[in-house]
Amino acid sequence: KCTTSNVLYTYCSKRPKKYELSTSQYYLIRHHTDYNIVKEGFQISYYYTTSVTAGTTTTTTTTVGPPVSRVAQLMDELTNSTFYNNENVPMKDLKYASPATVSFELTSIIDLNEKKGKLISVGKFTMQWLDELLVWEPAKKFNITYMYIPQDDVWKPSLVLANAYSGVQKMGASFVNVHVTHNGTVTWKPKRVLQSSCKLDLTYYPYDEHVCQLKFQLWAMDNSNINFTLASKGFYVSSDYSENSRWTLISSTYLQEIFSDRNMFTFNLRLRRNAGFQLYFLMFPMISLASLNVFAFVLPPESEEKARLSIVIFCGFLLNNVIQNKEMPKYSTELSLMSLYSLILLLNSFFILLLSLIVLRIAHFSDKLSPPSQCLCKFARAVSGLRSLLTFYCIRDKNPSQHVQWKQVASAIEFVFFWTFLIYYVIITACFNARIVGKS
Repeated sequence: KCTTSNVLYTYCSKRPKKYELSTSQYYLIRHHTDYNIVKEGFQISYYYTTSVTAGTTTTTTTTVGPPVSRVAQLMDELTNSTFYNNENVPMKDLKYASPATVSFELTSIIDLNEKKGKLISVGKFTMQWLDELLVWEPAKKFNITYMYIPQDDVWKPSLVLANAYSGVQKMGASFVNVHVTHNGTVTWKPKRVLQSSCKLDLTYYPYDEHVCQLKFQLWAMDNSNINFTLASKGFYVSSDYSENSRWTLISSTYLQEIFSDRNMFTFNLRLRRNAGFQLYFLMFPMISLASLNVFAFVLPPESEEKARLSIVIFCGFLLNNVIQNKEMPKYSTELSLMSLYSLILLLNSFFILLLSLIVLRIAHFSDKLSPPSQCLCKFARAVSGLRSLLTFYCIRDKNPSQHVQWKQVASAIEFVFFWTFLIYYVIITACFNARIVGKS
């Protein structure tokens, strides 16, 4: 039983540790591990000696794999050597560039913030390079063929996100280890949340598509120091890719190019918006208000409800534009067709409000003080005949010689305005949908 009085050491770390114990005592070694360590083949070694008779010592050794003390010793010899510096390129001859490869696995798209022009994604890098200073002979080092070293103890390529949204950030974390083999091959697999800037074109919002780029290049190094190339897999989408509810990843491509004597790796992501939210909360209210706005001309010309209805619908368009302005991104290079369509509907609602007030005023003109002119009378009779053709009902004047009243003139004007704005709304809505949906 271990108590505070008889426990000599309690140690927990990523690196092995060597203890020198007295040979005249018995010791209990208790080790706690987890699945990851067992899976990677955790190896433990301990030595103990007991005195049998005076002058005679028997030593019993139990070893499972290379001794931990030897691994710790080898790690210390390599990384703490006078010649090793984790800030310098690990090449014995700096005339030649150190070879290195990189691949990137995209695991998810967290968000594409249209208002800020920021793409947030998650991916895992796999970088491999040759470290000529981390080389040993397994036969001379207890057959140790590989080991894991904390990433901060070795040199790593300074690969950064060139189009980062908010400054350059360090890749990896202190708890991440690198895999080092006896021939100097180092493999590093850091996972990273990336925040990159993305140029948006919202012309066809909400059926818009965007190509966002992830650009990576070496920091403070050029091709003369590191020959960084793409691995065989290159940049690819993970088989366990997590779909985003607002954006669908259509396709992805990558390329390697040289920029300022440095290799730059560009990962192009083509994203399409899932337009369900915008259709329900932005498009349908606009179309409904526009359709209802036309029917202000169906009410009797002398009715004051006509003006009230037009004012309410105009305020509805104003409120819809305010909501849309909050939803619409601010970092777009082009004016959205949806914003243009909304502006047209707002102006039309304003004109309908003015025309409704004019019709209401005409309907209340006094026939005795100022009767309609002859031209207005002909206009009212012509519209009455057209209305009879459209309704298949013959409207005849009982007394053709009787003068036309102002109320009839107002009714004729309403009839013309109703069909004019109705046809106009149908045309611009059809053109808008054909332009946006057809492009998508």
